Order: sequence, then C-alpha cells, then structure tokens
Amino acid sequence: MIVVLAKHFDIAQGGRTSAAIAEPREFPPRPGRRIINETIPLFYIGRSKNGLWVAREENGRIGGLFFLRRSALHFAARNAGAAGRATMLLTQRFELDRANDGNPLAGAADAAMRATVRLAKTFAALIVTAFAAARKFLTRPVVVEGEQS
Repeated sequence: MIVVLAKHFDIAQGGRTSAAIAEPREFPPRPGRRIINETIPLFYIGRSKNGLWVAREENGRIGGLFFLRRSALHFAARNAGAAGRATMLLTQRFELDRANDGNPLAGAADAAMRATVRLAKTFAALIVTAFAAARKFLTRPVVVEGEQS
C-alpha cells in the first residue's frame, strides 16, 4: 500500500489553497508513474463537511461514506483488487459525488445532517423576519384619537 498525503489542492485549483473552498473541482493529480504504477488503483480518503470519512476511487467508479477512517481505508483495500492500491489522504474536505457504496448508516446520517442544516437555516430566516416585523410594529408612533400635539 502506498499512502500520499495531499495538504492542498493548489495544483488542481490553479494556486488557490483557501480553506473556504469546500469541494474541489478536481482532485489532486495522480503521482507520476515512477511513484505509482498506472495499473494500481488510487483512492482518495478524506472528510466531508459533516465530518464523515469519504473514500473515493480516482475515477469515481466506487466510493463510500464512513464513520471511521479505518473503515474508509478498509473499503479501499477491499475494492482495490489483487494489484494493491494507493491511498491519498486529503486534508481538505470534499463530498462524495456518487452513490454511497460504503456504510448505509453513514449515508443516512449524512442525509439527516444535511436536512437539519437546511431546516436550521430556514428557521433562522423565519426568526429574523419575525424580529424585524416585531421591531417595526413596536417602533411605529402611536396616535391617540382626540389628542393634539
């Protein structure tokens, strides 16, 4: 097994290494033939924005979500075949861009976390709108009939 640690996506991102980039447009390039033979499958291992571990084959043929890093590494080993595998551990977060072939509970947890975030954003927007309406209502001038200024 070959493990490569990729700190940034600066080659794939055209020099950008900002932590604000949550999902790379491209993964880091495969190391040269002198380092990893082209017949050896390469798996990217990293974390999603929800903190789950993601294992993805270089060409996106297979991938999965996991609760533990060792589970993601085991998934890569199990799906690599007899030729062995190369694993690139990524420090930048990325999302699984295909169907989850990993832990079904991790996939369900990821979907639940995404739904919770969406609901929280909607609820926060509702609270802000309600407070703005309340402030507008409470700060308007009160006119009492029959009173002169």
